[in-house]
Amino acid sequence: MPRAAVLLLSLLPALPLAAETAPSEVHAHLGAPQPLGRAEYRFLGARLYEATLFTAGTPRFDWNAPLALQLVYARSLSGQTLVDATMAELDRIEGAAPDHADIREKLMACFRDVGDGDRYVAVAEDADTVDFWLNGRKTCGLAHAEAKRRLLGIWLSAESRSERLARQLRGE
Repeated sequence: MPRAAVLLLSLLPALPLAAETAPSEVHAHLGAPQPLGRAEYRFLGARLYEATLFTAGTPRFDWNAPLALQLVYARSLSGQTLVDATMAELDRIEGAAPDHADIREKLMACFRDVGDGDRYVAVAEDADTVDFWLNGRKTCGLAHAEAKRRLLGIWLSAESRSERLARQLRGE
């Protein structure tokens, strides 16, 4: 096989990520967003969603930089299920923190029912605010101390349920 063809074939696994187009709400808040990593989440073999992390053009993960996490769902889930799962992960990572009831109440205003192909995007431009968008429509702006690390950390931190998938999203 010619050398150029081998080189082209070796690049194919990277093409889908490089070709990922950020949704308009990500462009509006991150300027020229770049996809940093992607991971597919499964439970008992069933695909739940595909996650993509976008940064504001930075080539590596940085909690101090603006971030956007996109989840494209592969199945139907109620908004209540999304809130319950988020809170279960916060409890697992942080233990029973005194402000969890307040966070739950705020998330109830953010999360709606989703179906196959629906897209939630969490945009965090600063440490204490995460804006949520469902299929291009803003559902809420959640303001809470360390909201970015705490909520996005469910997918991105070393304490994530799947460290391997968290590393993929962080582009490592």
